[in-house]
Amino acid sequence: MSVSASSGVSHSPTSNSLDPSVSAGTASSGSSNAADRPRWVDKNNNGKIDIEVDFTSGAGDLFNKHGFKEYREFTPLQQQELLAQMHEISLEANVEFHLKGTIDNPDGKVKFGNFAPQVGKRNPVEVFSPAHSDGPVEAYVRADADNLNPSASNKGGNALARALLQALGLPVSNEDSQGYSILGRQPETATGHDFKGKYATRPQIKDVEALVKKFGQNFDYESIVSHVNHLGKEGKAVTMTIGSGSLEVDEDGEERYTHDTINAAGDTNDQQINLKPGTFSSVGGFKNNVAITSTTDVEDVITGAGTNRVIANAVSNKIELGSGANTVVYENISDSSSEKPDQIVGFKSGIDKVDVSAFYSREKFVDAENPRLILDRKENGETWLRCWTNHSAENKDRPDFSLRVDGARSSDIMTGPHILTILSGGIPDVKERTTWYGKGPN
Repeated sequence: MSVSASSGVSHSPTSNSLDPSVSAGTASSGSSNAADRPRWVDKNNNGKIDIEVDFTSGAGDLFNKHGFKEYREFTPLQQQELLAQMHEISLEANVEFHLKGTIDNPDGKVKFGNFAPQVGKRNPVEVFSPAHSDGPVEAYVRADADNLNPSASNKGGNALARALLQALGLPVSNEDSQGYSILGRQPETATGHDFKGKYATRPQIKDVEALVKKFGQNFDYESIVSHVNHLGKEGKAVTMTIGSGSLEVDEDGEERYTHDTINAAGDTNDQQINLKPGTFSSVGGFKNNVAITSTTDVEDVITGAGTNRVIANAVSNKIELGSGANTVVYENISDSSSEKPDQIVGFKSGIDKVDVSAFYSREKFVDAENPRLILDRKENGETWLRCWTNHSAENKDRPDFSLRVDGARSSDIMTGPHILTILSGGIPDVKERTTWYGKGPN
């Protein structure tokens, strides 16, 4: 599957494709020396690492050498789930996967298969590097009932994900939990995550960051919509990592950028959505099951029908509120600047809230002479919440904080015990304002 650079794409837990060219458990893992192999190189300079995926040519040279028995091809379910996992990786990293026979000169090769359960072979996943650079990495999964019937949220899907990530050169981690890495040996609950008995099958935050570091960031897509509202439902993946990066300028001076949206509409569970890089969010009734990598900016979000909390980031956000009760939190005055203002859409006065108490209290804005925080409601319904660290005649048209939130009233703004100025008709001159302490009039 190929998508042009001008196209948007949907990042969804429902992805399951048997397209021959996919572009786009327990915590224990098998032994692997794949992490020590040389990095694959881009032979044809197309900007991608093209990997041949072999499901059909039988056992590799290392299968018998390491004492494995009764090679079995991957089942159709195993192939389908693994290809879906490969698709998720290709959205974020500059690596593409092609079934054997569909590419003539791949940059790398990976052979997959099953091995029979046997005494002395306790690991459910075994991955081996080739003796020579042109040979395939060989990745084998123990052929037990769970692994032969994988889904996007069960033990078998987790085993496939570990086989794939080790084949791509990522090492097993003794310290990490499954909340941070598929290759972590600790359960996700050890680090405050909770997948409610389901298994992670998609690369977690440390996995995506390692893959991007190894293969480079994929900027093929102008926009990606991450549908998190179906996570964990009907066999769909329970986790998602958003790792499409932030604005970069290449060596030719061209800007490379992907616009990211988190779509949580339709989810009736309470949501905790943090848009800041390097953070986790909780949707679908799970805890910390959605991650944003430390180098990724997410611009937009759509919330669901529960009681939701959204923490904004420093880029310009469009925050579309669902039918639930929503609180949008601004931790820093720079999180919605005049240069990069946010817009909250669908605000319901008396139900939804805007919380600026963190930075408003911290900056000690109380000033009886000049207003520092104003709610400006215009006659056409357009409403702006604005704040200055130092409101003067020189900067009155350039607030440090500027948020459009049509429909909001003073009682919807959480400021702490400080000044909120209510206006109608535009930004005032210095000292020409109506100031209210605490909750002002509506």
